[in-house]
Amino acid sequence: MHATFRSADFCFMASDVSDDPAYACSMPPRNPAGSTVSLSLDFTSVEEQQRVFDLLARDAKAIPMPLQDTFWGARFGMLTDKFGIKWLFNYDYPQK
Repeated sequence: MHATFRSADFCFMASDVSDDPAYACSMPPRNPAGSTVSLSLDFTSVEEQQRVFDLLARDAKAIPMPLQDTFWGARFGMLTDKFGIKWLFNYDYPQK
């Protein structure tokens, strides 16, 4: 399931996490209680994306994907913060 939360200045998405290993990517096959949701943030600038990523990465439990350019035309990264919350960071580069 997915949900999107929007305000005038902010938007984030939430999605559940599957226990199916085929969809788990870098996660163990079974998710501990409380870790079955990931939050996705979309940014309008690389600078703001980097700032927020760096703040949450300070005491992160894991950084399975540092911020990096992707084949789909975005700058993307993932981390699990010190509380066990999984975060996805996305910045879509302007299309040419």
